[in-house]
Amino acid sequence: MPARLDRAIEGFDLSLLGDELKPDRVVTADDLARDGLKFPAFYGDDMLLPTGKTPAYLGHAVAILIYHDFARFRFAKDKLQFHDEIIRYGNETGPLERDPWASWRFVRVGGKTPFDDDAFSSLKDAPIFPSMMRKRQPVWPDGKGHGQIGEQGMFHAGQIQQELDKPPADWLVFERDYSTQSVDTAALEPDNANCWYDAAKQALHMVVPTR
Repeated sequence: MPARLDRAIEGFDLSLLGDELKPDRVVTADDLARDGLKFPAFYGDDMLLPTGKTPAYLGHAVAILIYHDFARFRFAKDKLQFHDEIIRYGNETGPLERDPWASWRFVRVGGKTPFDDDAFSSLKDAPIFPSMMRKRQPVWPDGKGHGQIGEQGMFHAGQIQQELDKPPADWLVFERDYSTQSVDTAALEPDNANCWYDAAKQALHMVVPTR
């Protein structure tokens, strides 16, 4: 897997494995093209990165190594790990520029009590999807309280934002920016959290889901 996103891939070198640990079969992008195998359109074009192309993300696979026995696979994996020189790089291209793989928003407005149905939630109604991408950024629906589902969601999101911008006197609002590194196309970071503060015990409770 490539560790750089600014150069085209010109192949890979498995000579480090020697004859004893070389794979029983190596599958490349050329093999997939020959056999007509590819991802659904959502995931892009290159299940395996072809020679001459720049990786779309860190960890973009360039080949599948097949072993008929686990022991040789395990030894080979340990031998290849942390050896960036296995991947051969070509000319510098700079990182690819493309629209995000996906983009959506989740909004929840609870009922008047914890026992009432949500006034709006992405679980009860639907997540909010952009209408299009413009300059690599999502274009969200206009907020309308009685519009379509996406418009309703954006209306509630706007109400929440207004409340955070001008909070009641007894609120303490924190605002921070966070980012995660780009590692691959799997989203494994915490998605969101429900938090509540127990003033009597001075304890902050958090329920953080992830995948």
